[in-house]
Amino acid sequence: MMATAVFPSCSGFLQVVPPPVGVTLDPTIKNAAIVLSNGNMTATLTNGGVQDVVGLATVAITAGQKVRIEFVVGAPSDRVAFGIGAANILTSDTAFLGCTSGNDIGNYSSGAGVWQNGSNLAGSGGFVAGNVVDIDVDTTINNIAWSVNGTTQVNVTYSIAGNVYAAYGLRYDSITPAQISLVAPASFVNAPPSGFTKYGL
Repeated sequence: MMATAVFPSCSGFLQVVPPPVGVTLDPTIKNAAIVLSNGNMTATLTNGGVQDVVGLATVAITAGQKVRIEFVVGAPSDRVAFGIGAANILTSDTAFLGCTSGNDIGNYSSGAGVWQNGSNLAGSGGFVAGNVVDIDVDTTINNIAWSVNGTTQVNVTYSIAGNVYAAYGLRYDSITPAQISLVAPASFVNAPPSGFTKYGL
């Protein structure tokens, strides 16, 4: 059980401060068809009536930070995508990560490459179920890099103003549910590069 911190207050009474809440997938910034489970760390899409949907995590990456985000691919279905997005990311059922707005960027499991604002910025090898996907976000130079199972796959310069969040995209192919999981900082498989911190710490 996690302990709470107790601090003296100006009134002379002890003030009990709850422990900070760790990073999760955001239940309020996602398409309604996405089902969150595992303490809001896993996102699943099984609704064949929805084409493409996106969602964010809860912790902002601010200017000057260098952060590693880690996801695990549960079931890629037609495609899943990982990247970053602003708080005003589009969550309609036609929203492709990186394809419908300049406010997000994503790399696709299908090998379709990296997309932002409807443009293909770079090719990539994609990824499959069971793969660990790391995303290194360097806001000092607006660079984002993806690694799959510890091997760097692709890196590009992004153009998103302000704070960004870990982002994911899901598409159901009417056969296999699409599923991904965000990895908590304490459970990272791959350590961040020098100068980077784990997302959510």
